[in-house]
Amino acid sequence: MKTDETLMLAGLALVGLALAITIPSPFPLGAHRMHSDGSVAISFELLGKTQHHSGAAPVYPKELLACDGRLVVLSGFAAPYDDPQHPTKLLLTGASPGCFFCAPPSTGGVVLVRRSAMDGPLSWTQSSIAFEGTLHLTHLNSTDEEANRFLFTIDGATVVND
Repeated sequence: MKTDETLMLAGLALVGLALAITIPSPFPLGAHRMHSDGSVAISFELLGKTQHHSGAAPVYPKELLACDGRLVVLSGFAAPYDDPQHPTKLLLTGASPGCFFCAPPSTGGVVLVRRSAMDGPLSWTQSSIAFEGTLHLTHLNSTDEEANRFLFTIDGATVVND
């Protein structure tokens, strides 16, 4: 009888393993985790897999294409893109911004973050900061001239605890 019970448990374990292997993930590959609100945490490592050559359309990895138009969370270092006192537009990079003239980040290493004008002021910090918003990947047929200067844009961004 012990042998039958052992075989049955082993069989159930194999079925469970098979289910775990075949059930698709609820969020894109390359995303680290899904937050309780449904947003997907992405990284600059994933963004850096984008291939871009001047004059050609960017080639985004499939994991990133799956995030286009979705709510994402991205942590990085922010620098104002417009008014430093009440920024609604920021540049988010994966590394602490030093001198953009001496060591500029790659095109895949900068994200345009657009906040609502109704959001309050930001507390500037030397530490990383996490933003949640809708990710938009730039495509050659986009009519958003500002976003066309960047490969990635996060719209409707709010500061979150990562």
